[in-house]
Amino acid sequence: MTAELARFREELRMLYEQLDGEAGLWTIEPELKVRLTAQPNGGLKVEISLTPNQMTQEHTFFVALDQSYLPPVIHQISDILNRFPVRGEQN
Repeated sequence: MTAELARFREELRMLYEQLDGEAGLWTIEPELKVRLTAQPNGGLKVEISLTPNQMTQEHTFFVALDQSYLPPVIHQISDILNRFPVRGEQN
């Protein structure tokens, strides 16, 4: 999971710097997916999918944010990665 968080943090940094594209948290577990997509007005569209049972249920939520929310999230992910660093070989 820490490798996935590290990749997500880098995608969030790029999204914040370029205000274009998207960042996604895709884990090896199918229960959670998060995607942030830059909008032409400078905002962000956030899509969160929760799947308690991937065969029968999926719950998707959409939230609109602006890019000012990204630096604190990036910082919090960095704090997590400092405490629980990525270890071993990553694919």
